Amino acid sequence: MKRTLIFAECRQIQPKKRSLLHQLYNPGESPHILAIRPHQYVHTAWQGDVPVAAIASDYSDYATDQMIRLTHEAYRDRYVFRGLLDRLIREIRRNSIHDTTLLLHVKQDHDQDKRRMFEVLGFNPYHETVTYTLPLIPFQKYTYENWSLHVDYFATHSSWLAYRNQYAHMLTDVLPLTASRLLEHEHRQEVFHSLKLKGKIVGIMRSRIGSGRLDVYELHVSGSDELIQEAVSFIQQEFYFRFRSLEQIRVTLTSLQPELRYALIRQGGSPTQAGAYTMIKEVAPSAPSFPLN
Repeated sequence: MKRTLIFAECRQIQPKKRSLLHQLYNPGESPHILAIRPHQYVHTAWQGDVPVAAIASDYSDYATDQMIRLTHEAYRDRYVFRGLLDRLIREIRRNSIHDTTLLLHVKQDHDQDKRRMFEVLGFNPYHETVTYTLPLIPFQKYTYENWSLHVDYFATHSSWLAYRNQYAHMLTDVLPLTASRLLEHEHRQEVFHSLKLKGKIVGIMRSRIGSGRLDVYELHVSGSDELIQEAVSFIQQEFYFRFRSLEQIRVTLTSLQPELRYALIRQGGSPTQAGAYTMIKEVAPSAPSFPLN
């Protein structure tokens, strides 16, 4: 006899049982399931003490933008997971008074059935991300005298943030960054750089150094193909001299940045791992079941 399926948000589950959710994930890839922030949730499905499916939601941008991020999807049973996600969408629809945008971030594992499952639920592909390794090389060009790379701190972030948000729709995170989210990134020891040409911002970076490597989570440069190419080579030589112990950096770009991806490849960059894809679904609030006065 089959056990009854139980659907529950993580906070409704005892901590000892909650820790079993790690079984659904590869080491280090699970969402926070014990110390969960107020604006974050982990939605789960169980058969007895066995976790069957889970997905995390983040409402941190909801107050102003009506946007919810969905991440960390995992399941043993595809049909149970689809039922879990469908329940979540109906709950969002029932509790909303405005249209809500769902941003679904999924690791790319070449499982086309998974992608079709999301499409059946109304999610539309938006963009894909790929991480490249880029060698650090001490190029020398006289035109580098016109370039500079500045660290922007939270107290002086306004120009960096304005430039970054102008191109947010092309970047990994998709959404404009608020000051509060920027502060969260800073608390995670991420660094923000402005790339300037003759004193004018033409690019931005968001990165973190640790465990002997530098990860660039967001990079964007605007301008001609020649300008973008030179910007990448300048970054290579700049980080070569700043981080003598590093031979390469990892840079994540999206499919909406073809010129920058081409420049990275021409400068010796190569894709290193399966990336991720982002899908979007618009959710309208449920129609009221009673007449409005």
